[in-house]
Amino acid sequence: MVNCAFADTTFATLKAYVYFPKVTISHTPIKTISAETRLLKPKISVEFGREGYSSATANVLYYTDKDSTVRTALDDELTIYNNNEFYIALPELAESVSSVHYKIRIIAVNDSGVTTEAYYPDSNVSADEYIEALVASSATAEVNASDGGTVEYSDGNQEYSGTTVTFDPGSVSGSGSVIIEEISLDDLFAAFFPVSGYARSAALKAVKTVATSDIDKNKMLTAYKVYTTGGININTQGYATFSYGSSGSTATKFDVLYSADGSTWEYVKVTSVDTENKTVSCDISNFGYYLIMVSSNLNDSDYRPAKRVRIKSRISNGTYEGFRFGNLVEGDTVKIYNLNGKKIAELTAGDTNGFVWKGRKDTNNSGDWAESGTYVYQIKVKEKGKIISGTIAFVW
Repeated sequence: MVNCAFADTTFATLKAYVYFPKVTISHTPIKTISAETRLLKPKISVEFGREGYSSATANVLYYTDKDSTVRTALDDELTIYNNNEFYIALPELAESVSSVHYKIRIIAVNDSGVTTEAYYPDSNVSADEYIEALVASSATAEVNASDGGTVEYSDGNQEYSGTTVTFDPGSVSGSGSVIIEEISLDDLFAAFFPVSGYARSAALKAVKTVATSDIDKNKMLTAYKVYTTGGININTQGYATFSYGSSGSTATKFDVLYSADGSTWEYVKVTSVDTENKTVSCDISNFGYYLIMVSSNLNDSDYRPAKRVRIKSRISNGTYEGFRFGNLVEGDTVKIYNLNGKKIAELTAGDTNGFVWKGRKDTNNSGDWAESGTYVYQIKVKEKGKIISGTIAFVW
């Protein structure tokens, strides 16, 4: 046995701190997904909370009711920046899928190589917790005369705001369930716009009869039916906010049309447009069908890019914005030529940001960067059957 004696010995406590950044994920859970588009696209923003973490990566984990295998929305993690809003879209859901469960994952690495992995919902609550979103084509809410009410339909794509109808107290009589139902544009066009047309009213009114010859299917963006099961009547005008979010739409000017039964359509006065959230607001005085379209009364300037000069090195919130061509829809095209007449690029369809040339060659920004210089654009608007030309400058 060895006896050890320690006299007048002072012990110091060594404390080691492992530094992890605070990562805060902001997101409003998606509860429903459009049965028409079948697209879930969450809006996300992340705050790293401390210095030393200039960027991070993001992805969305998900599984469906038809396949319990957890997958990632992106093949490669998306690089994100502090306090920068972004979107991550899941692949289009199969027709057989009726629900999807998803979780947001953020990975931040600081300059010293310390890694923090955060989730929404918070993994500290449950590592297996996911948000469930149901595939649906309608939403219902109770409305009554004394309190009014709000019914909101979310289509699962948070880049656009969905549809909201708000009734102020006293704007309806009685009480009942108000329903917003999304309508397939293909079905709408086939059923509600027959070959025979209606004469356009010559009267200068905010609301007038629309001839079917004025309706271009390619200009349709979204359509809804707003109705009630409780026999409610609208006493005054209710306030409605409609999304105009078809993929790739760069529209800024719109027509909203109303029909009681789909046989005769009228213009509804647009009260406001929010291009950031991609919504159109109007007052409604009846239940029925509502259709949002790119305005047919556009000038050439409404299609041209707002900025004629773009500098590649200038990045806003981590994204080079490029040249944005307005009010174009599927079927329209944009071609880019150099001053020697050689075609450099072509936009045949808008991506999630719309018809935007980012300075890359080939089709839909799929190639290498173009050289600095002046370029000629040619916009072909299918509806008008004409070419709109101009020049832009792309600078490295």
